[in-house]
Amino acid sequence: MYILAKISINLKQYFIKTYCTLILAIFVPNVKEFFKKFKKLAISKY
Repeated sequence: MYILAKISINLKQYFIKTYCTLILAIFVPNVKEFFKKFKKLAISKY
């Protein structure tokens, strides 16, 4: 029982890490693209 509990905790941590990594991998490039577009807009306005 103890071993199972330990495995489930490790799995949870693993899934959380994987999930966060995926979110960052998807989110960060989008933010960079957004800022590029934003800079272009800001430059073109002024």
